Amino acid sequence: MKSREKHAESRLPITIPAMLTTTGHRLARNNVRNHAHDYTELILVTQGTCIVKTQDKTLSGKAGDLFIIPPRLSHFQPEEDWVGTSYIGFYCRKDYFNCSFRVISLKNEIYIPRWIEDLIDIHTLIMDSSLYEEIAVGILCSIIARIKQIEMHIEEAKSTPPALRKAIEKIQKNYTKVISVEEIAESADISASYLTKLFKRHLGCSPIQYQQKLRMRLARRYLLNPYMTVKQTAQKCGYESTNLFIRQFKKNHKISPGKWQQQFTEKI
Repeated sequence: MKSREKHAESRLPITIPAMLTTTGHRLARNNVRNHAHDYTELILVTQGTCIVKTQDKTLSGKAGDLFIIPPRLSHFQPEEDWVGTSYIGFYCRKDYFNCSFRVISLKNEIYIPRWIEDLIDIHTLIMDSSLYEEIAVGILCSIIARIKQIEMHIEEAKSTPPALRKAIEKIQKNYTKVISVEEIAESADISASYLTKLFKRHLGCSPIQYQQKLRMRLARRYLLNPYMTVKQTAQKCGYESTNLFIRQFKKNHKISPGKWQQQFTEKI
């Protein structure tokens, strides 16, 4: 077994952590027979409910879920109804990605499904191009990095009190609007004072400071556009007063938004 793992890793150049080997789509209602492959496979469910079985484990995923199938794992898919999937197979270094058998939800995720489709198109259309390897590796590594990020957020959410999760969700959906601590607390069914304690304990800031952080992050994105004025940025980030926005930006970045924009757009 170890020699086979070493052989699979030996396919990778020293400077490349992962390399694409196969891609495709599948829409069928017949079973996928028991099989294994020497590469890691990602299966994105695009239609119906997909079931993947191994000798001692069964996982189920609906449209929008992503299966990770490790190398050399015998598995099959018993399908009684129509199931659509998009899949990619790749070799990667053992220390680069956790290839254990699992399924993760990609609810509200826009990047991974798009990147998987991009890889399928690239693998089909420009495989013979000199740019193929560079483009494919770049997208593949982006997918792996995004999976790591999603799973990290899932683990963080498990240790976050439900009330705090509700409050964070409320702020994330409304941070460009005028919203009070009392409104946020009401959405989480707790008192405003207890909400503030939760934020300080778990995030190190107050609810309003957390809202300001989200606004500042959005402001930086807008200011990267050289045609976006400071006034327009302030309005889009929810500030009724441009002067208030400038003061908040200076407080967080030790520089005015105009100068910050100038520094970064001059490099473009």
